[in-house]
Amino acid sequence: MVSELAESPEVEVATMASILRIRLLSHATSAALLFMAACAPPPSPDAGAHATSSGAGVPYVAINTRKQFYFPEARTRGTFETLRGCVIYRRAGDNFLFTPVFPAGSKITRQDSAYYVEVNGKRHRFGKEVILGGGGISLHESAEVSLARMPPASCPSPVWLVSEVEER
Repeated sequence: MVSELAESPEVEVATMASILRIRLLSHATSAALLFMAACAPPPSPDAGAHATSSGAGVPYVAINTRKQFYFPEARTRGTFETLRGCVIYRRAGDNFLFTPVFPAGSKITRQDSAYYVEVNGKRHRFGKEVILGGGGISLHESAEVSLARMPPASCPSPVWLVSEVEER
């Protein structure tokens, strides 16, 4: 009986129909992914780049090109610094290092011998203790973040999505 069913035209038609449905679903999924990629907003020209008044010798800074939506707020105290060509954040108490990802519109400038970061219209000097709001994320898994380019390997791999910076 099983061998008779396997050779029947009805089974062959059902098998072909299943294969066609799978191919159609695969093509539809590919088309949807291409459409979503084409509709994504382009990154801003300054995103993930070195934004500065002097232009020379500014370290890598990660700037989010997406408008930031709600993000659970954690707060940590520490200082912005440069290390191995990267803007980093050194947490007070345990000296834990991570790469901050600043909100769109943020920029790094250098005046005299000091670096400054401007976040949400407020300017903060590197080395001065601040309170940082935001939370730890994975750049590879977060839909909240888009960078013009990924941080260099010399930057700390833990990443903090910055929502606000306050003077201490």
